[in-house]
Amino acid sequence: MSELAYYPGCLNHTASREYDESLRLVADKLDIPLREVPDWNCCGGNSASSLDIGLAYTLPARNLVQAHTISKEVVVPCPICYENLLESKQELAHNEALAASLAEALDTEVRDVPEPLSALQIFTAETVLEKIRLYARKSLSGLKVAAYYGCRQKTESLDQLLLALGGEGLNWPYRNECCGGRISGGNDKIAKTMVGRIVDMARECGAEAIVTACPLCHANLDLRQFQLRRDQNTPLIPVFYFTQLIGLTLGIDPSALGLNKHFVSTERALTSAGIK
Repeated sequence: MSELAYYPGCLNHTASREYDESLRLVADKLDIPLREVPDWNCCGGNSASSLDIGLAYTLPARNLVQAHTISKEVVVPCPICYENLLESKQELAHNEALAASLAEALDTEVRDVPEPLSALQIFTAETVLEKIRLYARKSLSGLKVAAYYGCRQKTESLDQLLLALGGEGLNWPYRNECCGGRISGGNDKIAKTMVGRIVDMARECGAEAIVTACPLCHANLDLRQFQLRRDQNTPLIPVFYFTQLIGLTLGIDPSALGLNKHFVSTERALTSAGIK
């Protein structure tokens, strides 16, 4: 596979560093060459579009221009970042005025920019799933995992991945429910309530773990659930990044994957899967 540009985004270099670390480790194990986009900037997140629509397109566009120095495709782990980069690319394709304005601002051509690819899309491609099965040293051995997609992703790829890892996916109704990540900084009570509903349903459906591909969802489910425990004496469910589950089956040490950085302990789930 040829080298791919990699846009980590702000969260993966800060609060969700274990997502970034585990992604890089499993990419290396699976022979997926990634090179970080040079001098990347924030994509604007959820905020830029509410402040300045021009800025909302300019921030992602600059990252696409930077990524073009590496490859014609750019891997994006965060669903919010992915959505922003993709929308910017699509807007540039048919908005002549915007393309001209950005070309002048960035002092470069912005037409032929790379195609954004979600990290989940890369790691659940059939060729990569075949590699995972081939390179696997361990199995999730029937661990019951609730695949949580959140409100940004409409796909079944996490469930396909769980099967490749030997885990047992669950058919549960809250896989696309919003976790309250967008309002978590402004209304703590509502965010906790939304997380509580999701975790309670996962528990009711027999989940021993939750897996996600979104750093904001992971932070919200992991931290809020931990905070709820102080108010209610209920068992906690560990929340994994999908890259961490891949790493475990490839035999990577749990601490290298950042599992010791989670608020909710993952030890019980690892024991249940026969990994620890």
